[in-house]
Amino acid sequence: MYKNDIDFEIRRDLLDSIENRYPFEGHADPNYLRGAWDEIQTRMECCGVDSYMDWIHAGKSGGTSVPDSCCRYPNNQPDCGHLKGNDNGIHKQGCYLKLKEEIHGKVHVVISVLVICALVQVFGLILAMVLFCLLRRYEDRE
Repeated sequence: MYKNDIDFEIRRDLLDSIENRYPFEGHADPNYLRGAWDEIQTRMECCGVDSYMDWIHAGKSGGTSVPDSCCRYPNNQPDCGHLKGNDNGIHKQGCYLKLKEEIHGKVHVVISVLVICALVQVFGLILAMVLFCLLRRYEDRE
């Protein structure tokens, strides 16, 4: 039950970042949201949350363009995100499933780091208790 809720919330937040918070060209990007989306879409070779249509439905570009980071060859074609009736040059698969797969692939690393942190804290507690006991013995001798 919680897994579906988390999936829903993440997908909703990603869509919201496109529809309501993404700063299209000519607008300031104080939260670096454009840079984050560009990095994800370029590196993972994807576009939008579920598909490139998420950008079209956002409507801020008049429903005719996607960010250039959605393009298959962004360096070869300036303004390749302006579709002009042709969507062959862009990635059509969304980024959500690719992000989810990447995160699932690294869960063991996250769990390992958390276990190590927990062990370090327990070790610290044990050392603190030993130090406390030694100080108490020292005080009792005096």
